[in-house]
Amino acid sequence: MGRFIFVSFGLLVVFLSLSGTAADCPPDWSPYQGYCYRVFNELQNWADAERACRQEAEGGHLASIQSEKESAFVAGLASKDAQGKDVWIGLNCTRKSNMVSQLFHGCNWEWTDGSPFGYQSWNQRRPNKVLRIKYCVELSFLSGHRFWYVEYCLLLQNFICKFQPQV
Repeated sequence: MGRFIFVSFGLLVVFLSLSGTAADCPPDWSPYQGYCYRVFNELQNWADAERACRQEAEGGHLASIQSEKESAFVAGLASKDAQGKDVWIGLNCTRKSNMVSQLFHGCNWEWTDGSPFGYQSWNQRRPNKVLRIKYCVELSFLSGHRFWYVEYCLLLQNFICKFQPQV
């Protein structure tokens, strides 16, 4: 009876350790709060980077960032793995107005994974460029990958993907 309990307990420990988020993420992906993240050092424009994330993992998208803690995790990952380069994240904007004064508030900011746009980590000047095209957002290497900058969507950059593993 004692041996049965010991073996059963051992199997339970193994099962619980394998059911954690680290076991659910593929090799080369980093787990954080039920999601898997990976920096890709492949220069892509924003749209191609989003496409690559969708191909890399079921439910994959350019990373969305929902909290300061998640931002710190993503910044650490990008600083470690992005080889000193800026990285695309999954935030973009469709202009509602052609007026330059509408640069920030006139935008409909959306995450590619459909998550809500609440948490924000803009650089001090908020969206920083006046572009006549669709806006795309990067994490800037110069800010330690902590702050968001608006950038030209066709610029070739590294990118970070995120997905939630299926249970």
